[in-house]
Amino acid sequence: MISKRAVHQEPSSIPANLQPLRSMQWVFLALTTLWIFTAVVATALLFWHTGSPLCFTLFATLAPPVYIWWRIAKYLFPKDDRDYELAELKIQRINNRK
Repeated sequence: MISKRAVHQEPSSIPANLQPLRSMQWVFLALTTLWIFTAVVATALLFWHTGSPLCFTLFATLAPPVYIWWRIAKYLFPKDDRDYELAELKIQRINNRK
């Protein structure tokens, strides 16, 4: 179970069993970013080369990495204490308006 405690720590203070997870986070982030960038550039280049609007169907290739990025990033990069404090302040601000 993930607690509300801060997850961001200095690399030297991360336990040895969590080091591979930390590196997997950055590999995952790099690969999905590369996938998204490649899909956008390929679509733009094909449209420029052919002039066919059917090339824009390649934007559908963005859906899998963006959805995967959104789902797994919530797990790999959980909220820290500051995120919870910010959410609490937003709720207080909304309640003060009423």
